[in-house]
Amino acid sequence: MPLAVRHAAAATAETVANHGFSATHLTVLTRKLRRKSASGNWRAGKRSARFGKYGGKPERTWIFSGAPKRCLEKIQKLAHILSLQQDNLWRETRFNPRNLLRLAANPYLLFIITALPQVPRNRAQLFQGFLNNLYRREKQAREKRHDANIPIKETWEAELIALAEAMQRAGCSDDGAQTSLSRHQCPASLAPALLDFSIDASVLQVENDAVRFSHQLLQEYLASRFLLDASHTGNQSAHTFWPQVAWWRRSGWEVVAEIAAESCGDERDTQIRLIAWLAQANPEVACTVWRYLGKIDLPHTVLTGISNHWLSRMTDMALEPDAFARAAIGRALGLLGLDARKGIGVSADGVPDIDWVKMPSAPFIYQDDPHSPLPAFYIARYPVTNAQFQAFIDAGGYANDAWWQGLTRRFDAPLTPEWHEPNVPRETVSWFEAIAFCRWLSVQLGFAVTLPTEQQWERAARGAEGSQYPWGNEFQRDLVNCYFSIGRTSAPGIYPHGAAPEGVMDLTGNVWEWCLNEYSAPEKCQLSGNVARVVRGGSWLIVSDFVHVSVRNYPRRSSRRDNDVGFRVLCESPIG
Repeated sequence: MPLAVRHAAAATAETVANHGFSATHLTVLTRKLRRKSASGNWRAGKRSARFGKYGGKPERTWIFSGAPKRCLEKIQKLAHILSLQQDNLWRETRFNPRNLLRLAANPYLLFIITALPQVPRNRAQLFQGFLNNLYRREKQAREKRHDANIPIKETWEAELIALAEAMQRAGCSDDGAQTSLSRHQCPASLAPALLDFSIDASVLQVENDAVRFSHQLLQEYLASRFLLDASHTGNQSAHTFWPQVAWWRRSGWEVVAEIAAESCGDERDTQIRLIAWLAQANPEVACTVWRYLGKIDLPHTVLTGISNHWLSRMTDMALEPDAFARAAIGRALGLLGLDARKGIGVSADGVPDIDWVKMPSAPFIYQDDPHSPLPAFYIARYPVTNAQFQAFIDAGGYANDAWWQGLTRRFDAPLTPEWHEPNVPRETVSWFEAIAFCRWLSVQLGFAVTLPTEQQWERAARGAEGSQYPWGNEFQRDLVNCYFSIGRTSAPGIYPHGAAPEGVMDLTGNVWEWCLNEYSAPEKCQLSGNVARVVRGGSWLIVSDFVHVSVRNYPRRSSRRDNDVGFRVLCESPIG
């Protein structure tokens, strides 16, 4: 038993004795502290019967996050008592995406694990070991009864791979790839003798003339071997798996690609080749595999190739007319750190890189009535992104009293945003947090930065001509991220034809934007008080009626943190 595990077990026993914890409360944790096998992975243990007494589902014992609240409170208290070494050991195991705890939550996969002589590292090893066992068991059974119909193992596996590929290509729904074929749809090379052997080996099942694998993950593992070979040899383009006409839609090969990554083992060149090959057709799947592999270092040539191919397409409605495609590109490039557009991220010194757009002084329309010219000002081309707000957090923004002075409400820590890509608008942020960010950014840039007033916001959204929407006077669904569109926030700027006259992006849709004004007394813009403030522009969650530039949403409490509300910044002049 590893030393850290022995220490954890000893600490658990000591805690029970000295700190008033019952063994029942600690069952969930101690189950995770079982000794390791020779391969370094946790052995499968029995699920805790006591876990169910606290309202938890037994199958979620393995992943811990399903623990009921009362049990979690006890374990959270214990976490402060256990040593840092033990805590790190648990976190390394629990949150490693390649560990087998989640697989063990599935009874079928748990059975496979226990049937193997050594605990596998991942699904690829799991199912290869399973196939080896089943082949050996059926071969021995046939030899015992003097049955000569035993296929060569390599030939048998090759036919299973061909069958898995045929099923994956037969069609895909939201639930994944097709999982059965009629006998006449199966590859012609799948001879009756091979089919019978596979059925007897419990690899395939036949019911009402439909052939299927005994488990879908077995089908996906075999298909992954085909996909990995295609990436290695280059004999097939990734577009054959994700057709260009709708590459962003699920094709059924997504999980297959993850398992293919597992099959690479620790061969870094093979991993990189797979990611680069996937990125030719689907950058989001390539990004998912990259993250699944632990965000391995990718060569500059690979990253440059991905950026050169996809960055321009993210904001080009001619090349990518479907918003879902442009949004998928945005998510992938954001996570890969390749969305290098000005105004999206931070500069080399860690300060938000704001792309300022000048609003010249001119008469405009406000709330459908003429309004006298405002002094010229500059407004950010995009809403503040996750990356930019994270710079404020990393700089100790929540701990520095200066940014919160005079505000009625102060928050000790940020909430986790609903969506985590660095290049999407920061949401789940209150008006008070937006003001604190502006104060911090003012010091970093050397000139005053604030939220826009309603008048400034509407001037930017309408332009000097006073249109009803940033793009014109008629609503067009394909120019804005609102209800019935993407269903979440998106990287700013992926609706280029929805830009305001001066080029400001996403002033309608994506996220509501905080303004300085009080809702009930819009002439008041002081920073004191906890009154409702105005948000403008509509969001991904809002129907088209609310993306009209004159709409003032219902009173929004300044302390609210909603997943469809963000903000953008403004200054009088970006020169200190």
